[in-house]
Amino acid sequence: MDDHIEQIPELLSPAGGPEQLRAAVENGADAVYLGGRLHNARQNAANFDDDTLRAALAYAHVRGVAVHVTLNTLITQNELPEALEYAASLYAMGADALIVQDLGLARELRRLMPDFPLHLSTQATVCDASYARLAARRGFSRVVLARETEWEDICRIVKEAPIEVEVFAHGAMCVCFSGQCLFSSMIGGRSGNRGACAQPCRLPYTLLKDGQSQASGYLLSPKDNCTAEHLALLCRAGVASLKLEGRMKSAEYVAAVTHVYRKYLDAPGDVDAADRKLLLQAFNRGGFAPGYLRGWSARDFICRERPKHWGVLIGTVLDSDERRSLVQVQLSDDLALGDGVELDCEGFPGNVVTAIFRDNVPQAAAHAGDLVWLGSISQVKLPAQLYKTSDKAQGEWARRSYAPFTRRVTLRGEFSVSLGQPARLRLYDEQGHTAVQEGTRPAETAIRRELRDEEVFTQLKKTGNTPFVLEECALSLPAGLSLPVSELNSLRRGALEQMEQLRANRYPQRTAPAVDVPSAPTPEPADAGLSAFFYHVNADALAAAGQARRICVPLSRVLSARGREAVSPCAARGQQVLFWLPPETIPAQMEDLRRQAAALKAAGFTGALAGNPGQLETLRELGFPVWGDMGWNVFNTSTALEMADLGLKGLTLSPELTMRQIQSVAHPAMEAEAIVYGRLPLMYSKHCPVGAEMGGGAHCGLCHTGRFALRDRKDMQFPLICFSGVCRCVILNAVRLHVPDFAARLADAGVSTLRLIFTEETPQEIAEVLASYTQALRDPPEHFLRGESYTAGHYLRGV
Repeated sequence: MDDHIEQIPELLSPAGGPEQLRAAVENGADAVYLGGRLHNARQNAANFDDDTLRAALAYAHVRGVAVHVTLNTLITQNELPEALEYAASLYAMGADALIVQDLGLARELRRLMPDFPLHLSTQATVCDASYARLAARRGFSRVVLARETEWEDICRIVKEAPIEVEVFAHGAMCVCFSGQCLFSSMIGGRSGNRGACAQPCRLPYTLLKDGQSQASGYLLSPKDNCTAEHLALLCRAGVASLKLEGRMKSAEYVAAVTHVYRKYLDAPGDVDAADRKLLLQAFNRGGFAPGYLRGWSARDFICRERPKHWGVLIGTVLDSDERRSLVQVQLSDDLALGDGVELDCEGFPGNVVTAIFRDNVPQAAAHAGDLVWLGSISQVKLPAQLYKTSDKAQGEWARRSYAPFTRRVTLRGEFSVSLGQPARLRLYDEQGHTAVQEGTRPAETAIRRELRDEEVFTQLKKTGNTPFVLEECALSLPAGLSLPVSELNSLRRGALEQMEQLRANRYPQRTAPAVDVPSAPTPEPADAGLSAFFYHVNADALAAAGQARRICVPLSRVLSARGREAVSPCAARGQQVLFWLPPETIPAQMEDLRRQAAALKAAGFTGALAGNPGQLETLRELGFPVWGDMGWNVFNTSTALEMADLGLKGLTLSPELTMRQIQSVAHPAMEAEAIVYGRLPLMYSKHCPVGAEMGGGAHCGLCHTGRFALRDRKDMQFPLICFSGVCRCVILNAVRLHVPDFAARLADAGVSTLRLIFTEETPQEIAEVLASYTQALRDPPEHFLRGESYTAGHYLRGV
């Protein structure tokens, strides 16, 4: 590890509840992030109600710790007033910043509370400098980068964007770009964009090639990120904040991880074995990986064997006694009563250790090298390794680290007194606060014993269980005076109470503003047309889409002359032709676009369907009109207005909206598009299961050798679309969306374009599907039976 750190960034720790907050603060966090009672992306954490949040703000602020509150889910139109009222209350309470995903919510927050710092959530998929610059122009003070952002790109963003940059340093990784995942939403109705992800990525899958099994396991379950060995690298990049993931984790976890990162930020060096073990024992999935910091590591990124906490390997199981629920273990590390253990055999049997026998003698603990019998563990199948999943002593250490409170704020003081006058104590902190306390009794001439400097300082520095320590105090104390010790104690208590109140009330000028949501005109019924979206470019398939008003294909498929030649007949017959950009801005792809812009225009491309706001800068520069894809997550009218201000010609409504919610979203002066047919993209990922499991790694080209899919435990098959040029993977839904019964209602709600996504359909099937929607717009079907082959998505159920 290069241990040179020029500037130490903020250490930002998770606080899923009040106990985790104390664990973070007492172990050295500079800031914490937490969720309140509404609209946060960890709805299943303990979180904070209004009373506990006020107490948390006071506790943290007194100790010099900032509190960032998550308001980081997507907000429906009907929820906007409630979300803004809640944000106004957080503003008045004194939250230091809001972490926001929804661009429409951010728009209204800027309007109502322009001085309230806004951090653009990792859910917004910021991974390039152009998006970071855009975020700065739109009033954000910080961007939380996508976990997929590599070190070179982090450096470029810090250098080229006038905004604070926050990166994830430790904790769970998502296999999909955050904010772009519909997997949990579509297969189980629990949306990650709404704080209720069911984590289908942690389930087992089988990779199929042309229907044949290639690999099985937890193929979408990443190892946890750990950058403890790379802190100097991140600091050298100039990031403002290092974020530790874990709002669903225990206080003991928060204490351990915060402690280790604080240690190596303050005293850089190689992470020693004891601290690495501390992190592993706190939580790991088959070890750690540095995420994408140094690029994608195909084999090391995923934990295929099991998706939960592994703990630390401590021995080999040699024998078992099912009758007595004992196992014989050759230990390679220490173990004690009360530790939790688990075996890596079928069923993963485990328990809290209640008995240890060495040479038939009960023991309280055992050590590396010992041959012991442990209980109570049954249903063991050999061979097996023994893992310690919880360490009783580590848990006790962690709890001691934050109870009682030990974090102190250093103060300076001035004490003065004169004959016949009461004493005065002034206290100063590093934030510029001054607390002044006047005594109640005048100083008298000493008769027996005069007041001395050392006696005064001794009494004033007795700060006890307050969060302060008096480091120095200038004394103005004439000789020969007397003052009761009780008076000194009263001065100290009063001044410390004042200082605590001053620090707790960090923003005394704030008051909650009156909240309103701008009204927008009800959309007029639209003369709706069809858009045909193809993941692959095939001349016959494109020719079959003659009834579509618009054709859209991925940019990566038309960078070649052959790809453009297949598409150019569409423009020749009068269809609008767009190229699609993914929900991630890839700098290399933007360079490809610059080189091929003239050729694309010559082939008839008249605009772009942009998946990420970071692409706007290049598209404008090249003169391509822009329509926003589903990656913008349009949930409300305010997001539509924000996109209109940014110059977009159209938007794609989120496929997580119900029909009724779509009817409430106005989009003045913009085209609105809704997806009505095809396999919805459930995940967009920088991790490619094909390259990872078949040995090719990045840019292996294996994706061209067959049709690939993931099969789940219910025998559902999720097709994979791989983009070899940029080495990205899209996981599609196992069933097709098909809602011709909603076509006319969408048009009546002002939706001007209905998108149909085609993947493996034959030209005849493409023509038939397009014809059915053309007919549905003219003559809506009264009854439509979807059957098991199709889904209505969220048009009825929502999230």
